[in-house]
Amino acid sequence: MVKLLGKNYKNLNSDNYKMKKFFITLIVTVSVLALLVNFVGNILLEESSRKALNYIDYYASDYGLKIKGLDFREASISSVNSVGWKGIFGAFEFKEYGIPNRLSISSVDLNFHSTSLAQVVARGVQIRPENSPKPNGSLGESIRGGKYLIRNFRMTFPMDIFNPEEGLQTLASEMRQFMLDEKNSKLLLEGQGASNISLDGEAEFFTSGKYFKVRMTTKKVGRETKIVLHKEDVRRLSPLFEKNLTDAEIGVIANYPLRAPFLLFAKEYAEAESRIALSTNPSSPEDAHRHVLWSYTLTKKFGAKFAKLVTDAHEKGDTGNSEQERKRDLHNNAVGIDFAQRGIEESKIYGLVLRSPNVRR
Repeated sequence: MVKLLGKNYKNLNSDNYKMKKFFITLIVTVSVLALLVNFVGNILLEESSRKALNYIDYYASDYGLKIKGLDFREASISSVNSVGWKGIFGAFEFKEYGIPNRLSISSVDLNFHSTSLAQVVARGVQIRPENSPKPNGSLGESIRGGKYLIRNFRMTFPMDIFNPEEGLQTLASEMRQFMLDEKNSKLLLEGQGASNISLDGEAEFFTSGKYFKVRMTTKKVGRETKIVLHKEDVRRLSPLFEKNLTDAEIGVIANYPLRAPFLLFAKEYAEAESRIALSTNPSSPEDAHRHVLWSYTLTKKFGAKFAKLVTDAHEKGDTGNSEQERKRDLHNNAVGIDFAQRGIEESKIYGLVLRSPNVRR
């Protein structure tokens, strides 16, 4: 009896050993296969991502973008429904702005919530505008655009995994409209989940010889989503200028964060140039010079419509001016816009301020 039990015990141990060995072998095999699949998948993802970069470079101009040297350090499959890229860098330029920007992103993840809905999550985004020449290049000076730091960015948008090219084209078009402060398209207004855009970060601007940080976020305006600056942070910049920012001006700057560096520069530039002219010519019409040059500079950069939006904002609310002074300033702003639209060189603006019958002094 004892011998029989001993024999059965040995057989049981042997069976357990074989079972353990089988499971260990199975686990190791599955792990190796998973690693192999992941390794091959990562290679395929990297190859397809390189092709996608070529696609982006080729078609970027269709969306008003110039892209240079866009690349990434690593591509990987994060899970069954997520892929990611790390160490993204390059340079881009919106044709509407004409200011090159250096771009770096710590990581980007593309998550598929279903076969028709995806979400982009970007972390550690830095956009640093390169120094841009002033309107009169002969001055040899530049605008220091500061930088934008976006800690987290999320955007959900329709994307068919069986037709990703169409989804990527839609994403590129929507991102361009979103970043350029244009009215968001029907997709962002009504598309499935597409209005779910959020970011938090800060902008750093250089003005009056100093750098200032302004918080940046997104807000819903009706059914639209916009990138905005915190108005109270913008308000802190007001004492830096000879003429304080009005509430309406603060609103414009806050609603157009990508244009903010140039808006601040144009105001500071017009004040400085009119002040210098007055120091060398006591009879120089400083106020008229400032308004004409300011609106001229804005028009050369952004066009007449936006220049009027900005300069009109300066005349709204409690400005400390009389009604007659307000009308004079609005008139001279319009003159500056007209000079820019007629293609008059900046070097001739001051002479026209002194002699043109259209300028109210």
